[in-house]
Amino acid sequence: MTKGLTQGAGERQEELGISSIHASASNQETRLLEFPELRRWFYGFRSHQSKKFEEKPYYFEMNPEDSQDVNRFVITDYIEEIKENSAKTGREIENLIASGATPITADNLKHKVMNMVSSAPAKKVEFWTFKDRANRHLLTSMFGGTAGNPYSIFNGTGIEKFLPRDLVHLRHRLNDPELIESVEKTAVPGFAAAYRGHFNHLRKLAHKTENMPPMVPEDPTLKEGDKLFFYDLEFYNPNKFTCYPISIGMVSHDKSREYYAVIKDYIDLIPPDHWLQKNVLPHLDIEKSEWKSLEQVGPEILNFVGPANLVDFWSFHDDHDRYLLFNILSKNSENLRDVLQEAQIEKILARDIVHLCDKFGNPRLPIEFAGNGDHNALNDAHRHKEIHDYVRAKIQRKQLTPDIAKDFQLRPQ
Repeated sequence: MTKGLTQGAGERQEELGISSIHASASNQETRLLEFPELRRWFYGFRSHQSKKFEEKPYYFEMNPEDSQDVNRFVITDYIEEIKENSAKTGREIENLIASGATPITADNLKHKVMNMVSSAPAKKVEFWTFKDRANRHLLTSMFGGTAGNPYSIFNGTGIEKFLPRDLVHLRHRLNDPELIESVEKTAVPGFAAAYRGHFNHLRKLAHKTENMPPMVPEDPTLKEGDKLFFYDLEFYNPNKFTCYPISIGMVSHDKSREYYAVIKDYIDLIPPDHWLQKNVLPHLDIEKSEWKSLEQVGPEILNFVGPANLVDFWSFHDDHDRYLLFNILSKNSENLRDVLQEAQIEKILARDIVHLCDKFGNPRLPIEFAGNGDHNALNDAHRHKEIHDYVRAKIQRKQLTPDIAKDFQLRPQ
């Protein structure tokens, strides 16, 4: 689903902007002038997955950029269930509590994080993690906002934008330099501080790089062996941290190839009166007899996108899509790298068009990108390509120019 664009009839205006948090105070614009442009936090979860797509977070830590203080929490909602499923993880939880991590419920943690972040507000807040397979999904699920505004908890705080980011993408732009040891051997507790150290390491490298590669090259020609795809998923959230895939659509960068599948494993779990029954299931566009199992879909996607040196996946507001995609591809393996090697894929990236738009000043998007509300994953994948191409065309025509001095604030101003 095109998150932030398809929210129902009558909810959109003549123009559409990229996701932002709008404060309600009348003097907000004046008050924001007192705030710094950007604050960064480094964060991560630990979670237990007894069944695919059913995350049970049990630990969270976050570290501000300008402090050595690490805030550490044990999430208590699922402790007993986790201990029953994994004695090893149960012992880890006990050790975390013994080491000083604060026990807290997920709902109280949500408000604790909101208070910590908004107590030192900025126009934009970035939350950085590393190798993000589940962290952004868990963060968004914890905050519990809507698809169009997942971070609405920050409304009225003076924070205009909240963006989760992945250090993998920054490292990719610097041609994948070696990791510093503190990140290679990340420990629990302490990984948020390690991510902070890794970011600073990459920032120093960027300062020494005269021609840092842009987030998206102006030349759209892909390197030999690289492939670019746009994708979208429809999904069902039966509870806060569980997210089941319903359908997935993909389209290649030149629109020459498409992939679309309805995943039958979880559809029967959707209650009869659920929103999905009216707004998603009627638009699946495939006969029920052709629905596929999750076991089929993962290998099919790998065959569709591979072999390749790099597979570059792009979505729009991919808070959950990235998590679902990686879980689908990994099949029953914990190590996605093993699965990719088997498919002769050297590397994958999952990137968000929202970050591209943010880098180039959040251009207004034409109303036609909102679609017709059909909530079809393949149609939305095509729409994501259209949004990407629209922004990229403006970049190529020099109608959008990044502020180089604030490009991830890596260069000296």
